[in-house]
Amino acid sequence: MGAKDSPTIWLIVWTLNNIGVTLLNKSAFAHVDFKYPFFLSFVHMMCNSAGSWVTFRLIDAEDRRRKEAGVDASTPHTSGVQGLLGAISRKEINKR
Repeated sequence: MGAKDSPTIWLIVWTLNNIGVTLLNKSAFAHVDFKYPFFLSFVHMMCNSAGSWVTFRLIDAEDRRRKEAGVDASTPHTSGVQGLLGAISRKEINKR
């Protein structure tokens, strides 16, 4: 089971996201005389939903790409410098 499948990880992310929305709303109401608190909360939650949808689509696309490439989907995703160093290390090990 990868991190993306862990209910604990997603529960923590969801909770932190909701705390962030609450603090953002509180800040907006403290600095601006905004008369529509429910509308602001609605907009924030719609943005959260859109962000979640995009995140899940990206994760699914990456998993499909890795599956087509023959890479085990349970291995962690690497990119950038970490991926480059991993590739160099594997080449060095294979030389021996």
